[in-house]
Amino acid sequence: LERMPMTRHVSVTGTQVEVIDILLRVLELSDTELLVTADGQLVLRPVPQKVDTATLSGFVRSRDDGETLPHATVALVEQGLATQSNTEGYYALNGVPSGSHVLSVFYVGHQVFRDTLLVDAGADVRLDIELIRETVQMRETVVEATSGRVEDELRQLTSVVRLPIRSLKELPAVGEPDLLRSLHLLPGVQGASDLSSGLYVRGGGPDQTGILLDQVRLYNPSHAFGFFSTFNPDA
Repeated sequence: LERMPMTRHVSVTGTQVEVIDILLRVLELSDTELLVTADGQLVLRPVPQKVDTATLSGFVRSRDDGETLPHATVALVEQGLATQSNTEGYYALNGVPSGSHVLSVFYVGHQVFRDTLLVDAGADVRLDIELIRETVQMRETVVEATSGRVEDELRQLTSVVRLPIRSLKELPAVGEPDLLRSLHLLPGVQGASDLSSGLYVRGGGPDQTGILLDQVRLYNPSHAFGFFSTFNPDA
């Protein structure tokens, strides 16, 4: 009863008209309809309001291979309505008003789809969309070096570790600071024994580890039976 137009005044004139016809006319003017139940009771109810909006739905696919495209953007830009397709490529755009609209669909790596739709009031629209794959032609990229230092840095290996002389004196050592024994503290480097300066670098034995000084290989980098290295950390 709350939805019934109880305060509306309706005037109907006529001659030789049956009561039921007058009643139906009054109900029509007051947006009310009369229903007769199976047991003969009369029921009054407001006329259902017509739905002015529609739902646009369908699948977004690639025209090249027919695969569905997830997370594609489907939009009516002028109306401010937009949605995205789900993981199966299905989309549903609700609240589309009646009339003519421009539909736009966007997806990465594909051409933008645009089409004009005519939507009737309350009539849902099913539209499957196919997008054309697009190749983006980029301009060439030129990499130039402006300094010899840049070139030297590019030539460096990824496994290079720099150990400053100052750090040698800060590392724990037995007696005087020793270069080769200080290398034992680096990741992947182990010593042959406590009485030898031989190095095992990432599993390789001392005979597989080359020691260079000014690009010259040293075959005997230690003395005193390998207990001390020949490098002076103060030099």
